[in-house]
Amino acid sequence: MKFEIKCATFLRLAKICEFFEPECPLNERASLTTVRLENYNGKSFAIVTNKRIAAIEYLGFAPLGDGVAHVILDPQVLTQCRAETFLDGTLIINTIPEIATAMASTSSGWNHSGNACYWWDETPLDKWRLWCPDEPIKKHEGIMFWGLFAVQSLLESSPSGEVYFPKYINCSKPVVLRDKHNDNWVGLFIPEPFESTQRESAELPEWWNI
Repeated sequence: MKFEIKCATFLRLAKICEFFEPECPLNERASLTTVRLENYNGKSFAIVTNKRIAAIEYLGFAPLGDGVAHVILDPQVLTQCRAETFLDGTLIINTIPEIATAMASTSSGWNHSGNACYWWDETPLDKWRLWCPDEPIKKHEGIMFWGLFAVQSLLESSPSGEVYFPKYINCSKPVVLRDKHNDNWVGLFIPEPFESTQRESAELPEWWNI
């Protein structure tokens, strides 16, 4: 099966996998350090997460049936994609599931020498469609708390770097972001368990009133 993604898009999304919080178990980090490419029902998607933030991008029409590819973030592949970003290059993944083999190439003719994909029986990425809130958020609840790296990484994974936040935020539910200029991208802040969420709100300090 064939999967295609622009080199610039692949690099932008792969950045989310560069950092995991200490609380994330090592075995989970291993299964999340990938860009998942998925062809389903005639559409192609790219999915990434580090468990606290996630990005899903619609890549366009996929004419060749349903399937998934979990691309290894091989330094050679990343370096080649970086070189071809300025040429509007495309990363091409051809998989042969029957023998658990995948080949990576680019639109310039470059070919990767190794197996380009992981071949897991199951992964948390299988359930990406369940990551969003199960129903629209209709009122504010709780206080959001996020570190700089998570916010920066999620915004940098968006096509334009400019995003819309939802009208209402429930800090115990995933927070959905949308790119201001590109309808194909969805970002998610994934909350910690409710008992560990921040409960203090940001208010002006006493020294402000002078």
